[in-house]
Amino acid sequence: MKIFMFFSMMLSAQAAFGCYCVSSPLEERYLESDYVYLGQVRSSTLGDNGVVTNKLAVLEKIKGTADTQIVKNTLFPDDMCASHMVVGYKYVVFGKIDSTPEIHSCSNTRSLVDIGKEGLALLQEMANKRKQ
Repeated sequence: MKIFMFFSMMLSAQAAFGCYCVSSPLEERYLESDYVYLGQVRSSTLGDNGVVTNKLAVLEKIKGTADTQIVKNTLFPDDMCASHMVVGYKYVVFGKIDSTPEIHSCSNTRSLVDIGKEGLALLQEMANKRKQ
């Protein structure tokens, strides 16, 4: 019985921490990215390979110029902790040139709800300081 309880506790602990991810500060994410924009999901399609392709409309450029308005969700079929994009919702996309941004539980791209109005204001402030 003790062995059964031990394994039960181990499985519960693993499940509890399976979705945990340390998020870097907004300033760090901003500096590491070639471009940052506020976008709204216009469409999402599920490919035969299980990859969800989300097409966004750029609502506000915050840093740089994006070379794609697509965000992929490649973890969707395998990761119970994957973040999902919803058509009509707004997201702050952090990207690198020549690389399609992805959204998942540990990516920099997040919904506007997660980043919040304060976070968006901080990103806008950093962009304005950079222009000066």
